[in-house]
Amino acid sequence: MVIKGFPDEVCLANTSPSIYCTKLRLFLVQKAKILAVYRHISTFLAKTSKKFQITNVARGARNREYIGAVEWLEKAGVVNICYCLSNPELPLKVNYDTDTYKVYYHDTGLLIASLDEEAQEDLRANKNFGTYKGAIYENIVGEMLRKSGYEQLWKWTSSSAIPTRWFLSR
Repeated sequence: MVIKGFPDEVCLANTSPSIYCTKLRLFLVQKAKILAVYRHISTFLAKTSKKFQITNVARGARNREYIGAVEWLEKAGVVNICYCLSNPELPLKVNYDTDTYKVYYHDTGLLIASLDEEAQEDLRANKNFGTYKGAIYENIVGEMLRKSGYEQLWKWTSSSAIPTRWFLSR
C-alpha cells in the first residue's frame, strides 16, 4: 500500500506490522507539523518579528524538528522562504543563517483566507488593513518577485531604523 500526499509517498508494502505502524506514525507526525506551520504563518506575518519563530508553533518545538515541514510547504508551492542575511555582501549564499528566515504565502489570497472572519470582513468592507498591513505588502512583494523568476529571496534588516532591504538571486 502506498499513501500519497504529505510529505512524500509512504510505502507500506511488504512490511511487518511493527514497521508498518512506525512508518505510519512518522507520516502522521510530519503531517501534523506541516499543518501546524501552515496555520501559524499569518500570525507570524502580522508581527514585526524579523524571522519565523518555530518555537511559537508548538511548545518545545525546535527548528531542526520542523524545517522539513517548512521545506515541504515550499516544495509544494504553498509558501516562499526568505532567508535573513547576516551581512548584505556577495555571495549571498554564505552570508545567511539557515535558522533565520521568514515564511510568506506563495499566493497573497492564501494570506487573506487564513485570517479570522472578523479580520477578513474588516479588510474587505472597510478596507482597514490594520494589523496586517505590513504583512500583506511584504507578502505581495515576495510573491511578485518569486513569480518574476527569482528563485531565492533574501532580506536584510539593520539594527537602525532603516527599513528592510530585499536582495535577489536567480
